[in-house]
Amino acid sequence: MHQTNLRLFGAGLGLAMLAGCALAPTIRANQATLSLTPTVRQEGLKTLAAGLSPYTPEDVDHLQIKVFKLVGDSEVPLLGNDNLPVTLDVASTSLGKSVLLANLHFDTTYRIRGYAYADAGTASLISSASSFVDVGLGRDDRPAKATLPVQLVDKATNYSATSPGISLTNGAYVASGSTGLNAKVVVTTLAGKPSITGAADGVGTAATFYAAFGITTDAAGNVYVVDRSNCNIRKITPAGVVTTLAGLAGVMGTTDGATSSARFRLPSGLASDAAGNLYVGDSWNSSIRKVTPAGVVTTFAGMSGVSGTADGATSSARFTSPNGMAVDRAGNVYVADTNANTIRKITPDGVVSTLAGASATGSVDATGTAARFNKPWGVTVDASGTLYVADTENYTIRKITPDGVVTTLAGQVGVMGNTNGTGAAATFGTVYGLAVDALGDVYVADMTAHLIRKISPAGQVSPFAGYGGSWPVVDGVKPADSAFNQPQGVAVDATNNIYISDTNNRVVRKIQ
Repeated sequence: MHQTNLRLFGAGLGLAMLAGCALAPTIRANQATLSLTPTVRQEGLKTLAAGLSPYTPEDVDHLQIKVFKLVGDSEVPLLGNDNLPVTLDVASTSLGKSVLLANLHFDTTYRIRGYAYADAGTASLISSASSFVDVGLGRDDRPAKATLPVQLVDKATNYSATSPGISLTNGAYVASGSTGLNAKVVVTTLAGKPSITGAADGVGTAATFYAAFGITTDAAGNVYVVDRSNCNIRKITPAGVVTTLAGLAGVMGTTDGATSSARFRLPSGLASDAAGNLYVGDSWNSSIRKVTPAGVVTTFAGMSGVSGTADGATSSARFTSPNGMAVDRAGNVYVADTNANTIRKITPDGVVSTLAGASATGSVDATGTAARFNKPWGVTVDASGTLYVADTENYTIRKITPDGVVTTLAGQVGVMGNTNGTGAAATFGTVYGLAVDALGDVYVADMTAHLIRKISPAGQVSPFAGYGGSWPVVDGVKPADSAFNQPQGVAVDATNNIYISDTNNRVVRKIQ
């Protein structure tokens, strides 16, 4: 039986909640609903020290509830429709009313913090920092109970509360006289003008793209995009300001240099390292290019215009058609060398090797060069150094350990489709872009299906965004109601925002 993960801390004034467990219908992505009803009652009195004057429920003027998404050990504030952290004040007279948070992610752990205040405002906090509960939302809506303790400081009593709690539904909002608060999980256009091709820099929809392809982010929240048909690299700030970092729109070449003096030839893949350097799969130049944060371009590995499969030092190594790129925490660069049917690795000291695959096409799970791929394209790497590969013409997603052991995570070899399911029960269309988040979930840009799919670490494939239509481009809608037109790149930033190269809509989309 599936059981929602719950970790409880502290004791005292509490909010009891319910969380999903088995035997309930599966819900759609981003439509889990969390409902909690704070009501306070006194359970007992235990003196801690002579003369101590403890706080009691009657001392509480109001509670403040805040919701965070857990990403590793970090708390990421959940944003509301006003782009501010989700916060709800509950007056002491309203503690029996329910609070609803809609459109949450399933398969995600949230930290819910409770704060008790003796007076209006936030200057009279009377609860401790241990007042929180971690709730892992599953895919079911049959409830199980848990408690969110709000620990009163200097208290001599033990309090708790009850609630009909957390329930997972199909996204409906039924307030029944309660105060409601919707968490923001919507699709927006970060930059680009729908269906308009071009190379204009500017803010938001004033900017234009020709064919946004590979996409990545840096630690500052900037987004970088390979504008493939424009043969340049674009930068988008968190505010949506688009500039051309390197290359000159519409001009092909092999020249190294700064910003607009550099040249690319139909680049495709893109990845960034911890220092903010970009690595570009300059596909038609058969080389890997490096772009500094200042826009200075050098040839990192291979020789422009010279195709081959030789391993060795970066200057003597050769590539055929390098496309997908990834960089791990140690600074190793990984390349999907598509026409060579291999995954290549470049160490920080400049040594190129073949991690997996060989020139012959196929679909063989094995170690190193005994494995086989069929035109691998997208590649991403998780925190442990495990690679995920879009084995494009096999219509599967492959997994490679740091030691080069290749397995098939999801999809059926040679079977094209968009069926959800686990492992080989799922099918994919043509996939070029992959990204992995801090929880190990892999996001797949399924180009021919016009969808963004999600794969759990166990190989469970589910819909994440898109309904299968390619038009219109509408902002502010739920991921399941959004349209994409042959998306070919996807990236995840440090706070789990998702960015999508919506290629044939000529825009870059954001899901948060």
